[in-house]
Amino acid sequence: MTDNLRSLAIGEMLSDYRIDGVLGQGGFGITYLGFDVMLDRRVAIKEYYPREFAVRDSTLTVHAAGNQEDKDTFKWGLDQFMKEAKLLAKLNHQNIIAVRRFFEANGTAYFVMDYCEGKPLDDLIKVNGVLTLEQINKIISPILDGLNHLHSVNFLHRDIKPANIYIKSDGSPVLLDFGAARQEIVSHSRSVTSLATPGYAAFEQYSTKGNQGPWTDIYGLAATLYRAVTGEKPQDSPDRILQDTLIPAAVLAANKYPDGLLNAIDKGMAVRPEERPQKISEWRELFGLINAIPKETRANNVASLSENKKASKKVAPAVIEPPIKSDKTYDGISNNIKFIFVGIAIVAIVVIGWIFLGKSPSTSNTVNNGVIPTPLEAKKDGAIDANLQVTSVEAMVTEISELIQSGQLVKAGPIIQEAISKYPDNSKVHYLASQLYVRQGKLEAARTELSMAEKLAPGLPFVGPAEVQKLQAKLQVDSRPPATQRPQAAPATPSIDLNKIVKDAVNK
Repeated sequence: MTDNLRSLAIGEMLSDYRIDGVLGQGGFGITYLGFDVMLDRRVAIKEYYPREFAVRDSTLTVHAAGNQEDKDTFKWGLDQFMKEAKLLAKLNHQNIIAVRRFFEANGTAYFVMDYCEGKPLDDLIKVNGVLTLEQINKIISPILDGLNHLHSVNFLHRDIKPANIYIKSDGSPVLLDFGAARQEIVSHSRSVTSLATPGYAAFEQYSTKGNQGPWTDIYGLAATLYRAVTGEKPQDSPDRILQDTLIPAAVLAANKYPDGLLNAIDKGMAVRPEERPQKISEWRELFGLINAIPKETRANNVASLSENKKASKKVAPAVIEPPIKSDKTYDGISNNIKFIFVGIAIVAIVVIGWIFLGKSPSTSNTVNNGVIPTPLEAKKDGAIDANLQVTSVEAMVTEISELIQSGQLVKAGPIIQEAISKYPDNSKVHYLASQLYVRQGKLEAARTELSMAEKLAPGLPFVGPAEVQKLQAKLQVDSRPPATQRPQAAPATPSIDLNKIVKDAVNK
């Protein structure tokens, strides 16, 4: 056995299973690589072992340590562990790890699962970087199906993260290591430390009274997909409540994946539970994946499309036949002339619409706290360079922001100077410089940088008003931007009566 008695020794027998190694250890359990000597196959065995208030003695028996509350919690948690095992054993879904058996031994409990050949998603990302669109598509629909099946029996996973999605050798995913029992134990005892996984746990999981539901698992999967498409670990959800510096996937991975995928990830990562999709079926619609549509629906859609194509072929000859000539006139103007006037009117409408509508302001892509740089407008002869510049400045802004937030001011100094030198016209770089200098006590330099940021981006639209006022208060500057820098109201766009233009053209 091991010296610290934390885990069972290699070669130890548990009923019909031999312990061949340790696959992983968490706060509430140990997962072993086992071998079924009766069926001659590998298995995975999970042991209930809450290390915060449990010990294993020399006889391999696990028992509670500490006061009576710890002992009560140990027993209550053991019951929850067995209930979870019973429920998982009843599930029958190819993308949820199968539990084949559960039993009590050594003063604790175990359940035996299928062993999958492959690697955790976490390892794949660490080794190969971000996933391809093909890999993403192989993961999303099966995991959504698995979660939907899980939620249909009123059960939550509660610990979705890259390490708990196992990618089998054929590329298909399997959900592992459910955290439902752990969350129940945490909520049962005040003495147990919350084990929410930073970066992937929803905000409501950090509170024993948080309202959890399918939206909680949606956040975990969205955060996992965020890591898969950006390569970056998401900001912790409690920190986002205080100051959200998370760059949306739609910005960080723009032009690399479909917009629907990136927007669905961002929607699923809304900090507040009520702003996320409330169930898997709602969230699934945002992805727009054809393999997420039930087979019956896809068959009906294909049949309908086929009928539409046949109908189009039937009417095609009528469309290309030459128009029938007619001598009939309408108010002294022939039909042909009338059609010419209508055509001219339509062209005029298109031109006018382009003039008045085509130049409307684009939708803002900024978020609070100024960590998302405004994309540069790509020139025809330098689009690649512009895109590279956007990526580079985004990376620097993100790095600087993280260093400032973590208090690494000395390390942030040289990087902010380099950013100012490379991107002197980027307002967010100057705004971050003002934040850094305030923390370093360099108030005059901070005022200069804040003034430059406001000059480049009047009103600082990428930062929350409260944050701007707080910074201005520290610098003792006027909270209102100069009149020359304040955003001016856009001139009213004249309305266009399209019906009147067409009517006038016809009546001429």
